[in-house]
Amino acid sequence: MNSTSICENKEYAGLICAKPVHNDPNAKYLFYATPPNQGTEKGSKPFKSPCDDGDIDFAWYHTHAATNPTLGEGNEIFSDADKNISDKYNMDAFLATPGGLLLKYSTKNKTVGKVFTYMPFDMPAQCEGK
Repeated sequence: MNSTSICENKEYAGLICAKPVHNDPNAKYLFYATPPNQGTEKGSKPFKSPCDDGDIDFAWYHTHAATNPTLGEGNEIFSDADKNISDKYNMDAFLATPGGLLLKYSTKNKTVGKVFTYMPFDMPAQCEGK
């Protein structure tokens, strides 16, 4: 999804959901992601892609669009607005950046950590012909 987000210069977002498991003593939940919904160059709405009825909104995810030179390092970090969504709903967040990082914001301790550092990243040639 990150390469699509970059090539279209649009953010995408959705939820990570927890489905309660009732018949397996070794598992409490099965996790899945809702389909990403397209936003704009400057934002996206994760709750437009809701979890199934009865499932738990566990976390949310989104991409940043293509690199915007006017944002500087803002391309590669959670914005204050991103963190505010997480804090408001008490949900951790994941962010795929145009530089190829996958980051996690933890609402518990208000920290950001790298989950993965080799996502598709913003290179002009990758979008040719798309």
